[in-house]
Order: sequence, then C-alpha cells, then structure tokens
Amino acid sequence: MRVNMSSVWGRLTSPYVSTYVTSKFAIRAFSECLRQELSGEEDIHVVTILPQSVDTPVFRQSGNYYGRAARAVLPVSSAEEVADRILRCARDPRREVTEGRAGQLIEMLHALAPGLYGKTLPYFFERAVFTSEPVEMGPGNVFESIPEQNRISDGWGQTNTALWQAALAGGAALAGAAGLAYVLLRRSR
Repeated sequence: MRVNMSSVWGRLTSPYVSTYVTSKFAIRAFSECLRQELSGEEDIHVVTILPQSVDTPVFRQSGNYYGRAARAVLPVSSAEEVADRILRCARDPRREVTEGRAGQLIEMLHALAPGLYGKTLPYFFERAVFTSEPVEMGPGNVFESIPEQNRISDGWGQTNTALWQAALAGGAALAGAAGLAYVLLRRSR
C-alpha cells in the first residue's frame, strides 16, 4: 500500500498559499499516475488522504510575505485523527479520502457553485487565516529549521470547539442555501 498525503487544498484553490495548493494538486496527480501504472497489481493500493487543517506547527513555520501572523483554519483535525484515517485506509483502501467535515463541505460548495466559491473565498480565507498580529516577513523554515517549533501539535485544536461547531453548522447551511440559489439562478438564464 502507498499512502500519499495531500490536502483539501489539493482539490480546491485559495489565495495567498499558491505554492502549497500547487504542491498538493501535484501529489494528487502523482497518486493518480501511480494508480494507473500499478492498475494490474491486485495487492497494491494507492490511497490519497486530503485532510482539512491539521494541528501542526506548519502555520507558524511557513514562509510569510503577507506581514500578518497565520493561524490554522478552524475546525482543526488532530494529527492522531489523520493517523487514524491512514490506518483505516490501510485496512479498507480507498482512492481518495477527505478527512474532516469542514473540508467535505468546502469541496461540496466548490462543486455546486464554483463561481460563488471563487468570488467569496478570498474574503473569507483572508479573515480565517491571518490575524491582526504583525509578523516579520520571510521564508520561514524553507532554508533553515526552527528547532523550538519541532513538535506534532501546536495547540490550534484547543480553541473553543463548541463555538466552531456551531459556526460550521451555520456556515454549512448558509453555503448550501447560497450554492443552491446560485445553481438555480444560473439554470434560469
């Protein structure tokens, strides 16, 4: 079995993280090519996992040329949840698995109303990812390790989960209604 880690952003686009998005799209393409090359092998499975935000230090370690501190897009999955998904896929292989309901909802919005997604995402992404806290711009850990940040979890999951679950439910309902309205309006033209 071959498990490749992509991201929800391997299926969707967003501003400010074009290199990340591009690399995650590449992982999905690589996985698909590998699946095709190994299609005659019954005992070899290629699985691609696409998690939503994961509670790791990536948001603090990444290069930042925006000038404001980045944070995880909530809700956040734990590294253990993603590892559990990998183990489940090892027992019951799937081609691609999106880990996390928020990621699945964003994918649905994009599929149902790509125009609406493209117009609204920049606004929401900027507010969800960047804080008002200024940070020094630079390459992050691209050229040099940041040893004091080498850990699995970064505490992003310790935010008020009840608040985010309510916001996610409300956002999902709003996104679904907006997506349906957008599709119906496009069809009526």
